[in-house]
Amino acid sequence: MTPLLDSAARVRRQGSMAMRRARWLGLLLHVVSGSAGSGGSTARSHGPALEKLLTRTPHALDAMSVLRRATRAQVRHQPFPYLVLDNALPDALYAQLEAAYPPDSSIIAADVSRPHRAGTESVWYGIDAFTALHGNTSVLNPLWTKFVKYHVSYNFYRELLSVFRRALQQWRRDLKRLDEMRIKVHRTEGDSTDFSVDCQVGTHTATLHAANSSRWLRGPATPPRALVWEALFTLRAADDPSTGGDLQVHRCVNRMVGCLAVQTDADRWRLGMSLARPIQEEGHPVQHEQFAPTDLEVTEVVPYAANRLVVLLGTRSTITSVTARSPGPSSHRVVRVSGRLASRDQRKAAKRAGASQLNLNLK
Repeated sequence: MTPLLDSAARVRRQGSMAMRRARWLGLLLHVVSGSAGSGGSTARSHGPALEKLLTRTPHALDAMSVLRRATRAQVRHQPFPYLVLDNALPDALYAQLEAAYPPDSSIIAADVSRPHRAGTESVWYGIDAFTALHGNTSVLNPLWTKFVKYHVSYNFYRELLSVFRRALQQWRRDLKRLDEMRIKVHRTEGDSTDFSVDCQVGTHTATLHAANSSRWLRGPATPPRALVWEALFTLRAADDPSTGGDLQVHRCVNRMVGCLAVQTDADRWRLGMSLARPIQEEGHPVQHEQFAPTDLEVTEVVPYAANRLVVLLGTRSTITSVTARSPGPSSHRVVRVSGRLASRDQRKAAKRAGASQLNLNLK
C-alpha cells in the first residue's frame, strides 16, 4: 500500500471509530439520563460514585452489564460451556442495586406466572421484563428498571455474543445467523424474531422447616432445547446465615453412552430418586431429578454468593442442579437473564426481515 493510500485508510478508520463512539454516546443518554421532571438524573440521585461510574468513558455503555468484566478466556468448555464470574459489578453499583432490591412481597405480588400460595416454601417467584417495562412499571426502583432494560437489549446480546461466540458455534450449530439475529422481550407482541429474551428480578423463598430441606432444591436436569443462554446473577445478603442453594455442574459418568432420563416412577423409586411431581416452566420440568444419581458426577460446585454471575449455555450436555438449603428465614435473591429460540414461523419471518434491528429497548 502506498503512503498516500495508507494515510487515507487510517483517516477512514479513525472517522468510522469516531462515528461509532458518537452513536454509543448518544445511546448512553437513554441509559443514564433521568426524567426532566424528577429534578436531575437517576444516576445523580444515587451518589457521586455511581454517577461517575455510569458517565465515564469508554466503558460507560456497559456500566450496567453483568458481563462487563467477562472475557472469552474465562469461558469453560467442559462438560458444557459456562462462565463463573465473581465481583461481576463494581462495588458502588452493586451496593446501590442491593439496597434497592424489591422485597419478597412485591416480587410475589407481581409474578404473573404462578399464583401465590400462603405458606409455600422454597418456591421461585420473579418479576419478568414485560411486567417491569410495560405492565406494573412502578414495581421496581428506577435503577433496577434501567438494569432490566439493558439486559433485554440488542446491545447486551452483542456483548454476550462477543464472549460466547466460539462456544455457540461449537455447541449450538443449529444457530446459523448469530450476527443477524433479531430479539424481542418475552410476552411482547411480534411475529418476526429469533430470540425471546427476559430479565427476571426474583426470589427463591425461604426454607423454614427441616422437612423441606431434602437432598435437592432442584435435582439434576437439562434445560429445554429452546434455551440458548441463562445468566444467574446472585445477591446474597450479608446477614444470610443459611447454607446450601448452591449450583452444581454435572457430567455423565459414561461419556460415550451419555445419560438417559429416568421415565417411570417404578424406576425412580428403584433408584432412590424423588417421586415429587415436576413443576412445569414453559413445558419443562424444573423441580425434580431427571437422571439417576449413579449416572452423574459433580465437576464443580458454585456457592450462592453476593455479586456472583454464572452464565450457562443450553446444550444437550448441560446438566445442573441446586443443592438443598438449611432451614432459615432468608430468601435467595437471583436475577435470571435468558434467551430462548422463538418459534419456527417467527424465525422464518426474522430471516426474511433481515438484520436491520438496533432496538436497544432503552427509551
